[in-house]
Order: sequence, then C-alpha cells, then structure tokens
Amino acid sequence: MKKVLTLILAMLLALTPVVSSALYGDFDGDGAVKSGDIITLARHIANFDGYETIDTDLADVNNDGEVSVVDSLILKRHWAGWSSSRHFPSQVL
Repeated sequence: MKKVLTLILAMLLALTPVVSSALYGDFDGDGAVKSGDIITLARHIANFDGYETIDTDLADVNNDGEVSVVDSLILKRHWAGWSSSRHFPSQVL
C-alpha cells in the first residue's frame, strides 16, 4: 500500500506544472536587475568564454528575436532609472 501511495504521489508531482517567472535581464535569478546582470549580458554580446549559453529569452529585452547591444543599452538605462527605459518590458516571462 505504501508503494502504491508513493507511486501515485510521484505521478501527481510529475504532472504538476512548474510555474517559474523570470525577469528580463535577471541572469542570476535573484529577482532584480543589477550591475552583475548587465556585465553578464555585455560579456555574452562580446563573446567572452563562459558566457555563450545565457538565457537568450531573458536577454532579448526588446523582443526583436536577437540579442544585441540594443538590448544591453535598454537594460543599462532601465538599471540606471532613465526615463527612456520605458521600452523595458515590465512583465516577467
């Protein structure tokens, strides 16, 4: 009986959707865009070793289908609190 209940619980957990939310530009997953996130994006764009596999969904801030210096600029302006950062998506993914 214990094995059956364990199996049922495992099946239910496997079927439960995992809800995760991620903020655009938050590469370390701490819930905020910080200077380290900006550095991570800049290093990715500059092709630094070890930064090839960042989450491009989080990096494509302007949703144009590619990660570029434009995304980096939008992220920097958002982080600095510039009024021109209005293009920064406020929603989470």
